Amino acid sequence: MYPKNRIPLSIVTAYAIFGAAWIFLSDTLLIHLFDVTTKIIWLEIAKGLAYVALTSFGLYLLVRYHIRKLLAIQDTIEGERARYEAMILAIGDGISVHDTEFRIIYQNHILKEMVGDFKGEHCFAAYGGKTEPCEDCPLKEAFADGKIHKAERYICDGESDHWYHLTASPIRDSQGTIIAGIEIVRDITVQKGMEERLAHSERKFRMLFDNAPDAIFIHLPDGGLLEANEMASQWLGYSRQQLMELQPRDLSPQDQSSGISEKMDEVLMHGSLVFETTTVASDGRIIPTEVKARVIQFEGQQAVLSYFRDITERRLA
Repeated sequence: MYPKNRIPLSIVTAYAIFGAAWIFLSDTLLIHLFDVTTKIIWLEIAKGLAYVALTSFGLYLLVRYHIRKLLAIQDTIEGERARYEAMILAIGDGISVHDTEFRIIYQNHILKEMVGDFKGEHCFAAYGGKTEPCEDCPLKEAFADGKIHKAERYICDGESDHWYHLTASPIRDSQGTIIAGIEIVRDITVQKGMEERLAHSERKFRMLFDNAPDAIFIHLPDGGLLEANEMASQWLGYSRQQLMELQPRDLSPQDQSSGISEKMDEVLMHGSLVFETTTVASDGRIIPTEVKARVIQFEGQQAVLSYFRDITERRLA
């Protein structure tokens, strides 16, 4: 590569000096050196040919310099383009670029596999069969306030259901004007399925938990209550909110509260324990109780699952 500006400047300077000298001095010298007209004519022809050759060579050097410069710029652009394309491929999500009229001007191959090739079409028409942008369109919101917006979309293609997570961002020019928008599309169908199964499992757990015949408490080893079922509220006469403010030792007579703490220590030591105690209801009733306690993991932390069963009838038998 030629040093920047050095070669063109040298060529132009040399060409200007030589051309000026040639024009102003050559004819005068020829007249003094030669008195034969024929010789002067041939020398003029030779001079013209030499001047044309020199001019052509100078232009060749200039053109070659600029061509090399353009090729270097092109190589840089191609390198950057290849790097950006590699980055886009590595993302693994669908990507589309839209102009400010919501016309799709680019889709990567992943998005084409997801929804089809709709380059050149309006996204609201291609994806939703609509005549204008959706009200909750994240791209529309990004164009409006220049911020990043997200949304979820459910699409049924007649054969299967799909959930997509959309992230839309504005693209600005060097003056900060929004000229386009980019949208990243992630297929979250599997995630949504897992969330639905988890929600179903939680509903099932809650149904079994609240309809169990025994009072059930889930509490921390130090006594802080995490969960209590509906039977616990009915059995003891406390609202759920009142129960959540109590600890297991608060449900025992005052002279037995220290004994409950000792039993909890045994549960933690052995992992589980069955013992009998007495429980005090909200109205002051003393209820003979069998407790089955077990150490569990609940919401990422160690806890104790305790079943409280009324054994009044057993005691009376």
